[in-house]
Amino acid sequence: MAVPGIRFDWITGADTATVLRLYSAVGWCEPDDRGEWVDAMFAGSCAAIGAFDGDRAVGFARALSDGVSDAFIQDVVVDPAYRKRGIARELVTRLVAELERRGVDWIGLVGVPGTRRLYESCGFEVLEGYTPMRYTGRKQDAADRESMTVPGRWITGVPDPSDRQSGAAGGILFPGNDSGFGAD
Repeated sequence: MAVPGIRFDWITGADTATVLRLYSAVGWCEPDDRGEWVDAMFAGSCAAIGAFDGDRAVGFARALSDGVSDAFIQDVVVDPAYRKRGIARELVTRLVAELERRGVDWIGLVGVPGTRRLYESCGFEVLEGYTPMRYTGRKQDAADRESMTVPGRWITGVPDPSDRQSGAAGGILFPGNDSGFGAD
């Protein structure tokens, strides 16, 4: 579906000021945010598409993926002055088509309130029985924090992983020790 006067292009990054302008317009960042995260955000995306009115970016969407089976559409944003023209739908439709072209067969997203009809019109369904969640910090007490200390590179509740005679089992060894994953 064409959107009159709007051009859609695949992008590998975006000008920080442009991203901050769009994010600020929809309340996703604070006015004093300097956007040090913008380059890393795009570098961590497997695909991103922008919507342009002439040279002015008026929206974009991106996807995070392993590139093989699963992907999550992230940050579908359209300048409020350009909404209700089909731009978000076109961004999502093109992004889904690209993911499918790459062989990704499970594509999900979490929409903000009020976007359900938009995403349903793009082929998404509510995942009945599932609960989307966001990590906001682990609620833990002092004992929990003590068990999560990292002696060397061993993460476990075992105080000293070199004390294998204690009979304690479990834990995760990271590369660089006797895990067999490599050396420092």
